[in-house]
Amino acid sequence: MNILYNTDKFYIMDNHLAAAWCWIQKINPNIRYGLLHIDRHYDLLNCKSEKAIELNRLKFIGDNFSDYLNSKDCNEEFPIAKFDNYIELFGYLFPNVIRKAFFVTHKDGNDTDETTYTNVKEEDVFKYPFSEIPYLSINNKDVEKWIVNVDIDFFFQNNLENEYFQMFTKKYVKKLCANIKELLPQIEVVTIALSPEFCGGWGNAFNVLKTINEVFNIEFPFQYKRSKGVSFLK
Repeated sequence: MNILYNTDKFYIMDNHLAAAWCWIQKINPNIRYGLLHIDRHYDLLNCKSEKAIELNRLKFIGDNFSDYLNSKDCNEEFPIAKFDNYIELFGYLFPNVIRKAFFVTHKDGNDTDETTYTNVKEEDVFKYPFSEIPYLSINNKDVEKWIVNVDIDFFFQNNLENEYFQMFTKKYVKKLCANIKELLPQIEVVTIALSPEFCGGWGNAFNVLKTINEVFNIEFPFQYKRSKGVSFLK
């Protein structure tokens, strides 16, 4: 990981590898949560190392991010936590915490463990306040608090030449953020991934991040300049 930054309920990272660890820092395991996953991809690759997860449980739920990052499978060959399996990983660590899961995706990737979730139409999250999308069930009695997980690559698409373009305008990005902001009192944690490799570069990802900042007024300690790349402010 290159970036992991926290302010209040918000975590910003360059990919979603850190997401489950961030959720662990904020959630109360005795509360029933809903997950709203807004991402180009499902991020539902199966965790096949349940034994290794159990052995590393204390490392995963501790405060030390490097322990989470470096936890390996039983053969000490491969990391357990990845940017495409963290949702399943969180489910193993905290079963029954996420009671409802709602996915807004481009249907990229695989759900290899047949996770139960409700697909939300892309256009619905822009057209309506979340409270007016009946099947999203924002006021569902099974959910006390929310985890919101956003990947900026959701706003981009690529063509056959692997050239990326932003498929949703700044206006639509702001509308989605406004809908999230309306729900903010019920949200425990928001994780935002930049995913520059799926946006056509850091510049494209940071342009959307700036739009997000305009809605939430988050002060980031870093910036992007095309001549210098990502730099941290003093």
